[in-house]
Amino acid sequence: MEIKLLKNHTLGKQGDIVKVNYHRAKYLIAMGVALEQKQAKDDVEEIKTEKIVDNGSNTKKRATRKGKANPKP
Repeated sequence: MEIKLLKNHTLGKQGDIVKVNYHRAKYLIAMGVALEQKQAKDDVEEIKTEKIVDNGSNTKKRATRKGKANPKP
């Protein structure tokens, strides 16, 4: 998420546009340090035209559930 800094901060100077993750951006906006930077129409069209290819290599494998250690009779 892109935000515009209203005050000098460790991320940059006043007026800079920086890209941070969603949670940090929401926190900085709530504290009054930054404003949300709106996306331009060109950026939105560019994102729509990109193809997303996912081969599943980054997905976490599910652990198999084991039986109880002391089952009741």
